[in-house]
Amino acid sequence: MMEGRHSVREPHTVMGGQYSLPFTVAVAVMRDLSNPLNYDDAAVNDPTIRALAQRVELIHTTAEPEVLVDLDGQSYTLATGPFKGSPRNPFTWDDMREKFDRYAGQVLTSSQLSDIIAIVEDLENVADLAKLAELVSARVASECFPEGVPSGVDTDSASEFLPKGVPSGVVRGDR
Repeated sequence: MMEGRHSVREPHTVMGGQYSLPFTVAVAVMRDLSNPLNYDDAAVNDPTIRALAQRVELIHTTAEPEVLVDLDGQSYTLATGPFKGSPRNPFTWDDMREKFDRYAGQVLTSSQLSDIIAIVEDLENVADLAKLAELVSARVASECFPEGVPSGVDTDSASEFLPKGVPSGVVRGDR
């Protein structure tokens, strides 16, 4: 039996929608979910997506999962397999790179992406992860100090400038 939060058809938040199987199916039909930015407040409030979520029927079965679509009096069946990234269908290195580039490329420069990938690709031989920490924290520094770190600010103890929950040690580097 599925928990109630997984079958909500009219979520109020993005997170609520992401937990809902009928709603996520509706979003997937209407939008490209390979871009996580497409699952946003606009999707949650989209009347077409909300109406479609009402029409998604979940049927519990022990058979291999499949998607059945009834459209204009015709039925279509799509067999499904393990999702990409699952233990039965793992990501390749290229898959991981593409996903990292797609998501992190929204907030990091191509140079930062390349440097991070180079370090992670050779992670078994990396003795000091300081450079990796610096690369992934550069975004935090640029958001906290959009005009650059003010002179005289000790970036190791600049917690008063940080968003709630961000440790002070991550504010290093310039944009």
